[in-house]
Amino acid sequence: MRNLFDNHSHSDFSFDGMRTSIQASAESAACKGLGGICFTDHCDFFIPSAKKDEKKELDEVFDIKAQQAEIDRIQAIYPDIHILKGIEVGMEKSIRDKIRH
Repeated sequence: MRNLFDNHSHSDFSFDGMRTSIQASAESAACKGLGGICFTDHCDFFIPSAKKDEKKELDEVFDIKAQQAEIDRIQAIYPDIHILKGIEVGMEKSIRDKIRH
């Protein structure tokens, strides 16, 4: 039984995962014998300093429906690995109410 999971992976839906597709990460996890992987792409409601430093031109709030549809597509290709859907929400106190909506 495979019981090791990678519970914090970014894909090319995140500003810092530009070189890693969901499919490539899932394939790698399966080859390494992991039981699953969770994609926790960034959903930033402000521009973090790391994003400014990287000069990545991605939307601050990524397309969640597209990311989750891609996860569903890849799950069908790799049925032996459990692929979880997550979101890493970036926030500052001043925008807490915006995030709640």
